[in-house]
Amino acid sequence: MEFGPSNVLVLIPLLPLLGAMWNGVAGHRLPLKTVGVVASMMPILSFCLAVWAFLTLRETGEPLHQELYTWIASGSLNVPLAYSFDQLTAVMVLVVSGVGALIHIYSVGYMHDDPSYGRYFAYLNLFTFAMLTLVMADNLVLMFVGWEGVGVCSYLLIGFWYEDTEKAIAGKKAFIVNRIGDFGFLLGFFVLFWTLHQHGHATVTFAGIREQVDVLAHATFMGMPVPAVVGVLFFVGATGKSAQLPLYVWLPDAMAGPTPVSALIHAATMVTAGVYMVARMGFMYSLSPTAMSVVALSLIHISEPTRPR
Repeated sequence: MEFGPSNVLVLIPLLPLLGAMWNGVAGHRLPLKTVGVVASMMPILSFCLAVWAFLTLRETGEPLHQELYTWIASGSLNVPLAYSFDQLTAVMVLVVSGVGALIHIYSVGYMHDDPSYGRYFAYLNLFTFAMLTLVMADNLVLMFVGWEGVGVCSYLLIGFWYEDTEKAIAGKKAFIVNRIGDFGFLLGFFVLFWTLHQHGHATVTFAGIREQVDVLAHATFMGMPVPAVVGVLFFVGATGKSAQLPLYVWLPDAMAGPTPVSALIHAATMVTAGVYMVARMGFMYSLSPTAMSVVALSLIHISEPTRPR
């Protein structure tokens, strides 16, 4: 087997996971310098692999794909544990790993006096793993694993100083509000899968769903077009992750976490998860003017008129 980026795609999310496991188990017994170096090297190595994959993608023009094994097999449903790397994925992976690496490095100095130094970097590495899994997933099931992972990690990081009641409440608020959005995501996924299953195409991979656009374009659920129902329900999940109306209420309180956490979660990565999901499912949104109108309306910001000085 030829060695190349498509054979090591799994290492991009796996390296931060290994860093989280290392610091989570042994971080409290290791010197601070060792904890910081190990935690920071993981996203740096992921970024280097992502650059390699990007250059290969640019040269060949063909998306990269790595399937490890069949993760779930039930009847006609087969869910592979597989990762993909195309143009859209490349943008997100480079941002998540690159910005994440810089924030890890900055945190080495910022958190050096904190007694829970190892726990902090374990959470930070775990968040990076979850976010990379979300954007590299080949199918909706694996994407949802990453989707829930970033939600759990946001709770852990926002409420990192949980001894302070106010900060603990902020973490719980973020967790609960995101679960409300995630319920919409799950409903949309169930409607989509049920529709495809009814037409003999039980698939959850993005490539497989894309091939069934003709089926989706004419399918209905409770008298409503399936693309509209699924698009709106998925967008409910996006509003939670991206802190949009009406599920934005967790974001102001989320600044209770350490400052680097705000930079990583609220400025660079997690709040873009919903945008990425809508872009990834763009082929389905294009089937429904209603769903696209809902997304467009969410982008309208009513600002106060400029007053003359």
